Amino acid sequence: MLRKGREREADMLLMDARELGTGQGRQMVLEEPACQKILKTWQAFRWGERPEEEGFCVCPPRKRLLERNWVLDPRQYIRYPQEPLPDWTELARRDKALTRELEELLRNNGTLLREILLSEEA
Repeated sequence: MLRKGREREADMLLMDARELGTGQGRQMVLEEPACQKILKTWQAFRWGERPEEEGFCVCPPRKRLLERNWVLDPRQYIRYPQEPLPDWTELARRDKALTRELEELLRNNGTLLREILLSEEA
C-alpha cells in the first residue's frame, strides 16, 4: 500500500503471503487465519505502525526504494530466514553418498566409452 501526500518514513507496506497459502496451479488459496494475519498487518500499518516480520512483511524507507529504482517486488526488501547449516556428521554423510554416486557414474561412463570404441572398431 502506497500513501500519497504523506511525508512519513514508512509510506509503503510490502507483504509476501506465499508461505501463508497453498498453491493450486497458478493460484494461491488463503485460509481464514492467513487472511486475518494480512488484514491485521494492513490495519496496523494504516494506523501508523511499521509492521516488519521476517519472511512476511516490511516497510522499506523511500531511500531504499529509490536505491533499487522503485522496484516493488517484496522479495527485494523482506528478510527471509536462513536455512540452518548441517552439522559435521550430516556433511560427512552427504559427502560419502555423493562420492559413491560419482564413483558409480564414472564406472558407467567408462563402460559406455569402451562399448562405443568397440562398436566403432567393428
